[in-house]
Amino acid sequence: MYIARFELGGEQWLQAGLRLNFCAASVSGTPWSKMLRHLVGGVIDASQLRFGYRVSLNGSGLERTLFMLARAEDETLLRRCLASFTRLSIVQDDSVQIPQSRQEYDPWSDLFPRYRVPVVVPAYKALGDLWVACDFNGRSLIDKLFTEAAARGHDLAYHANFEPLTVDPMLRREARKNATRIGLIAGAPRGLGEAQEELAKRLDTAAYLAEELFGLSSADGVDWLRGALRRYFAEAYEEWRLEPPDFPPDEELYELSLLAMRHRSAFEELSLQEICSTSVEEEDLQGLFSWCPNEEICTSLEASGRLVDIKSFPDEAKEISRVEWPAGTPEPVRDSARNYIFISYKRGDHLRISPILRRLAEWGYKIWYDRGIPGGSEWDAVLEERLEKCCLVIVFVSQKAIDSRYVRREVRFADTLKKAIVPVQLEAVELAHGMRMLLNELQLVDCFALEGMDQLKGAIQYALDRSKGSGPIR
Repeated sequence: MYIARFELGGEQWLQAGLRLNFCAASVSGTPWSKMLRHLVGGVIDASQLRFGYRVSLNGSGLERTLFMLARAEDETLLRRCLASFTRLSIVQDDSVQIPQSRQEYDPWSDLFPRYRVPVVVPAYKALGDLWVACDFNGRSLIDKLFTEAAARGHDLAYHANFEPLTVDPMLRREARKNATRIGLIAGAPRGLGEAQEELAKRLDTAAYLAEELFGLSSADGVDWLRGALRRYFAEAYEEWRLEPPDFPPDEELYELSLLAMRHRSAFEELSLQEICSTSVEEEDLQGLFSWCPNEEICTSLEASGRLVDIKSFPDEAKEISRVEWPAGTPEPVRDSARNYIFISYKRGDHLRISPILRRLAEWGYKIWYDRGIPGGSEWDAVLEERLEKCCLVIVFVSQKAIDSRYVRREVRFADTLKKAIVPVQLEAVELAHGMRMLLNELQLVDCFALEGMDQLKGAIQYALDRSKGSGPIR
């Protein structure tokens, strides 16, 4: 897994990302979308992280990219959060992509359409020193705007940065005082005072500040988007009698926001009005990060030739119950154990790996593999926990293993967590499905060759010696 490292404001920061590929399983209402929402909820709970989120509609189809930022000391947390998303590949193979190199990652963060249209609401003033907050935002319009863009043939990108928010109690009181005074203005538009009170109250529970912009590749697309934004703004705030913003485009600004994925509040102080207008709660982030296209968008994408359908795969978890291990195969360690070797393999290879597992036990190594755990929804959660606690992964490489989305997911998860990996070759294989990049740099061990078992023992010890803080496993 690739992690970008840079210095900002005198601090060392890490940046990483994952892409949610568009496929038939990743639309609204599917098991995949429900799992995505669950995973997003866990990531948002990690308050040390900052986020960038991007949705792009272009010639390649619809792409969703989630960026995460953390201080250097929180690298383990960052890796764990990213690795959790590999669980999506169990529901749909290749539906989540985590870059393995800078060459793969840089285009994700660098490339954004030329014309940028920020979603910025002007400072609306009332009587005297009073002000009106207005939480008009782009995330609530994604369904409408991307449906229109697909139907009109426009490329469209949406990007948002989110910075953790802590509001001083004095500012909260000032916001509530402003809202109360707005509500007392004679002849004020209906609902204006109540809306200001709700925005002021939101500061008590808001967790982040949002900064949003859209990107387009043509001037015609800009004209369409600006008109659409003004139209939706006028519809939303007709009773307030607010003049819709112009939403002027800019071809040069927001480079730092797009590259560093940092909200403007990280570099300058915002007005209280802007804080009220752009504060968001955790459920807002969960809704955005787990956003999946609805049926209308899919129809527009299909009509434009941008819809890519990926076939479904059978539930490999059901294979566990059909595996009968030979007598003498060592049992896996208890769930509470640590400092063990995780065994990644394809179910049909169990007869070939059983003698090797016996040899590992004779050498005194603790091992864990998925023998005796239930299938179904709990299965992947158990595997994830076991991978997090292991100190080494041995993956038994056969062509069926390479073709297995579960084996691939285990290897990717382990790599993201920086676990030591020892690949053991059971047969000649073609490293496909992204496994070439993950395994090519590792020395394949052939246990069936002359002195193969000695090579395996040496490879295990070498990997453990290179793993920092692994501790004894015997």
